[in-house]
Amino acid sequence: MYLGVHWRFDACAAKDILIETATEDVYAVDNHGRTVYKPVHDVRYRTTGKRAGDLEDRDLPIGGIGLGIEIANDIFDGKLTQSPSEVQPKGPTPPMAKQGES
Repeated sequence: MYLGVHWRFDACAAKDILIETATEDVYAVDNHGRTVYKPVHDVRYRTTGKRAGDLEDRDLPIGGIGLGIEIANDIFDGKLTQSPSEVQPKGPTPPMAKQGES
């Protein structure tokens, strides 16, 4: 299963790695306006959190890793198995070479 997780920070929210200020959802910048990050030893990843506008006020996945774990758990808990090869969708067909190309 391909989930598209490419970076370590896919598992984090801004609050995990940025330095907060007194204003909610505004994070510290340096004298040049560049983002300031927490020291690596202070970073703690949270894989779930609240989302603005969620009427049920639930903890939901943040980033690719949390979502991937949730998908994997759903598959495992549901005892799902791979579809037989004859019913799996076929991948894209490579384009035909133009005449004269090899």
